Amino acid sequence: MFDCTTHDYDLLYAPWLKDPGKLLRLAHYNPTQDTLLDLCGGTGAVACHALVYRAEATGRGYAGPAIVLLDKNPRVDDHTFGKYIVSVPLDVNKRWLGLRKPFDVIVCRQALGYVQDLGTFFYQVAHRLHPRGRFVFNTFENAPKWRMRKHEDTSGRPYRDFSLRVGRWIWHLQMTKAWDHRFHMKRWRWDISIFRHHTREEIEKAMDKYFTFAVENEGNSLRYVCNHKVQHGGGWQWPTS
Repeated sequence: MFDCTTHDYDLLYAPWLKDPGKLLRLAHYNPTQDTLLDLCGGTGAVACHALVYRAEATGRGYAGPAIVLLDKNPRVDDHTFGKYIVSVPLDVNKRWLGLRKPFDVIVCRQALGYVQDLGTFFYQVAHRLHPRGRFVFNTFENAPKWRMRKHEDTSGRPYRDFSLRVGRWIWHLQMTKAWDHRFHMKRWRWDISIFRHHTREEIEKAMDKYFTFAVENEGNSLRYVCNHKVQHGGGWQWPTS
């Protein structure tokens, strides 16, 4: 099995890495034909999952230009990806210039909070999406004023996270305790992120100029699948599995 894990990051983000292939399935991603842009990829979980699909389908782990990751990402030392554009994700709109060719599938997984200007963002996505391409993203519908959680992650490790909303901004601290081979002991790994909360109304208003879309609501999560407006009625359907 092809593997592109990054140990520390995957430990820290384990609670958020459940089923990273879900958005690919929503987009009907074809690993042998589609080009993919993992936008604000964070841990690179979606791009990594696409590489697994591609390796299983073709027998090759190298993706060439077929899978592109746009983010400041800990996987940059893994040369399996065809191309890297290293950016600070506080404003992804400043990092589009290196993307010249359109993509069949663009995925943005829980990263819309790193976008400052939604109108510019959707404009850039629309101009880098193939005319018959699919743009898929998810986001949180509601942002509580504060939240604290204490539980175990997907591997049974203790996990803590705390979030605080100040105006339109959310401060998020997360920690997990894992074995550190350098010190031969368990230590807390932690990460702090700051992102912006966009309301559902703001998102859909900004998208309306460029895309038709279907939206699925599950708990506090919204999942969108978007097509160019010229494709309205083009026959896209939610996958059955």
